[in-house]
Amino acid sequence: MRNFICYAMALVSLMACHDDKPPRLLLSRYAFDFGEVAEGVIILDSFKVYNKGGGELYIRRVVGDCNCTTAAINKHVLPKGDSTTIHFKLDTKGKIGDVEQCVIIEANTDSTIHYIMLRANVI
Repeated sequence: MRNFICYAMALVSLMACHDDKPPRLLLSRYAFDFGEVAEGVIILDSFKVYNKGGGELYIRRVVGDCNCTTAAINKHVLPKGDSTTIHFKLDTKGKIGDVEQCVIIEANTDSTIHYIMLRANVI
């Protein structure tokens, strides 16, 4: 009986420590406005991605919404509390006027798709 009680207490203890919360993706920025930019300029920048949830965050895909926008990530799996950096490039060649592009992140979160808006006024 004593072993059963010890086993039951250990099981309850393990269950209390288990975190059932899903991963939660948080970004350091959700939008960039580069203001006036000359046509033909390549804009390079980056932002941080944080896992503020309970489970591991799996970043399946990071892409631009057109061929003028590309993105790259340092690591695709973020344990609870970890972070990584996404670097992106926006090429203004052949663009004139207000430009709005997105970096798209696909992850194992409640909202599967996350968008980062990139804006510039190309002159």
